[in-house]
Amino acid sequence: AVKIVELIRAYVSDLELTRTDGKVIRTAVKKPGLGGYFVTATDITAERKSDHRARDMLFESFHSLDEGMVLCDGDMRFVFGNEAWLKMTFDGVDVDPPQPGDDVLANLIELVEAGFYHIPPDMKTEDYVHWMKSSMAEHGKQVPFQTADGRHFIGSSPQTAYGGSLLFVRDVTKQQAAEIKAR
Repeated sequence: AVKIVELIRAYVSDLELTRTDGKVIRTAVKKPGLGGYFVTATDITAERKSDHRARDMLFESFHSLDEGMVLCDGDMRFVFGNEAWLKMTFDGVDVDPPQPGDDVLANLIELVEAGFYHIPPDMKTEDYVHWMKSSMAEHGKQVPFQTADGRHFIGSSPQTAYGGSLLFVRDVTKQQAAEIKAR
């Protein structure tokens, strides 16, 4: 009880507390004009469980997509990449996938240096990195690129509401082959 009173004095605002039995309690603290505190406590365990279920369902949905997807924050730090993107990008490449908080540009450079991308013969490595970075910064633009092993991809990176980017990568190798065959 003393710990709760200390928290109330320190926060005089809404606060969520997780009890040792797992229940989540939201406290609303008001300081009336007569002195003291008025505290209400509401059990929001079911609401939090629902939030976690929704988040888990969303992550499962992202992982089940055939299209690669990467979420970056506003500082171009890696947040999340789905299974399709991990497989498209890191299978057979001697580069570790990024971890949350890693610099996305540094990872791009690692992939370029490892020979993952097909860099046109008339382009320097630094120019390719600059081209890829600036192309993906044009939010919503469809950017075609090719891997060294001959796969063809189209990437786009719409901006999120929080200033980050949601990179989508689609493997169009089969479509490219069908178009060439149809000619």
